[in-house]
Amino acid sequence: MTISYALIAECESHPSKSSSPSIQVVSETSRQRTLRSIIEQKIIPKLATDSSELNLGSSSRNNRLVLTHEMFTFYIKRESRNQKDTYYVVISTHDEQDAALSTRHRVCWSMIEAMSREYHESMENKSFKPSMDLQALMKYHNNPENDKILKLHLAIEEVKNTMMINVDTILDNHKKMHELIVETDSLREQGELWRNGGRKLKWSMTKRWLIIGGIAVGTVVIGIGLIALILALAL
Repeated sequence: MTISYALIAECESHPSKSSSPSIQVVSETSRQRTLRSIIEQKIIPKLATDSSELNLGSSSRNNRLVLTHEMFTFYIKRESRNQKDTYYVVISTHDEQDAALSTRHRVCWSMIEAMSREYHESMENKSFKPSMDLQALMKYHNNPENDKILKLHLAIEEVKNTMMINVDTILDNHKKMHELIVETDSLREQGELWRNGGRKLKWSMTKRWLIIGGIAVGTVVIGIGLIALILALAL
């Protein structure tokens, strides 16, 4: 969000619908013909002659209005005093990276309240000049470091982004840990297979040697028996 233009204008309180209201721009930021023309020729005359339609009752001392456009948003405050209306207008450009709509509204209304204070202080001190500098106010309100809530919001966003990065890192580490666990389980299963296979092989070899030993013993016994039988028959 960027405040691109600000203006203070005075107008007669109850102009007739048959005549155009008398409008005097008493202060503005760097002159922008198109925006000033829209405010002087369209917005203020509409508010001055048809306030009831726009919910700006004549009995109300202070009135606020927000007008939206595809490129700009107009923030307008009207003050009625001594048969004269004072209009404070702030225009902000739209930004895709706006923090929040409420933040933009708050900053623009804060700018308008600052303009109103400057205007009234200057009038009370009889030191008001048409060239009252609004540029400094606009520069101040465009600096996010001067808005504590916006600064806090940006800090929260930064922490949130950092936490999102940390969460991604944790999830990535969790994925790697999960892969290690799966790999460890696979190795353990393979170890179990090898161990079970070794036991089976050992038992198979033991049985083989037992069989061979049994056959050898049987052969020896049979051989000895045959020799004994032959000797017995020879005698």
